[in-house]
Amino acid sequence: MQGRTLHILLVWLLLFGFWVVLSGKLDAVHLGMGVFSATLVTWLSAGVLYTRRDDGARTWLAFIPWGRLLAYLPWLAWEIVKSNIQVLKLVLGPISRLDPAVVTFRPPLRSEVSRVFLANSITLTPGTVTLDVSLEGEFLVHALDRAAGEDLVAGGMGRKVAWAFREEGAA
Repeated sequence: MQGRTLHILLVWLLLFGFWVVLSGKLDAVHLGMGVFSATLVTWLSAGVLYTRRDDGARTWLAFIPWGRLLAYLPWLAWEIVKSNIQVLKLVLGPISRLDPAVVTFRPPLRSEVSRVFLANSITLTPGTVTLDVSLEGEFLVHALDRAAGEDLVAGGMGRKVAWAFREEGAA
C-alpha cells in the first residue's frame, strides 16, 4: 500500500505542477483551483494508473517499457501500410477472392495493458477487427481475409507486443 500511495502522491504532484506552469498564476484562487483539479483527476484516475497481470501482481503504468513501445510503433505502421494494400486488392478484385473468417487465439501476454494494446493494434490494422478478449486472454478476431486471420493465429503481432512489454517468456 505504501508504494501505491507514493505513486498517487507523485501523480498528484505532477498534475499540480503542470497546473501551476500552465496557469502561470500563484494567487490563492488559482492555486486552490489547482489543488482541487489535481486532487479530482488523481482520484478519478487512481484505478487507471495500474494494470493487473495473470499472476495477480499490479504494475504501475509508469513502469511500462516506453522505449520498446516507441520501437514497436514503426513496425505497426508498416503492418498498417501492408494491410491497406491487401484490403485494396481484395476490395478492387473479384468478389470470389473475399474469404472472411473469425479466428480465436491466445497470444503470449500476461498483463491487461499488453492485451489491450494488442487488441487495438489488430483493430488499427485494416481488414481485422478484435471482437472480444476474454478474461483468460483469448482473442476473437474477424478478418476480411482468411490469410490475415491465420497470420494472427501464427502469433507474429502477439510476439511483437510481448517483446514491447517485456513479456517474451509469457505463456
